[in-house]
Amino acid sequence: MRESELEVLVTQLREEVAKAKKGAPDAFAQLEPLLTELDHALHAPAPGLRERVETQIREFEVEHPRLTGILNDVMTSLGNLGI
Repeated sequence: MRESELEVLVTQLREEVAKAKKGAPDAFAQLEPLLTELDHALHAPAPGLRERVETQIREFEVEHPRLTGILNDVMTSLGNLGI
């Protein structure tokens, strides 16, 4: 995937988090730092970012499958970009 595709995935992730927050505002607070880090990764990759995305996937996969799918796509995209 190219960086532009990662940008699209980060946007989708932000939209999905915003929807999910309506039902449980505090439950997604831990994703905000990750989203910020993903925004920065579009310009300067951070070491260990894929591992942090994997951790979030494990935490959300049962209750929020749509979020998990987008996080999986983000992780794949990061790997394809060499991040």
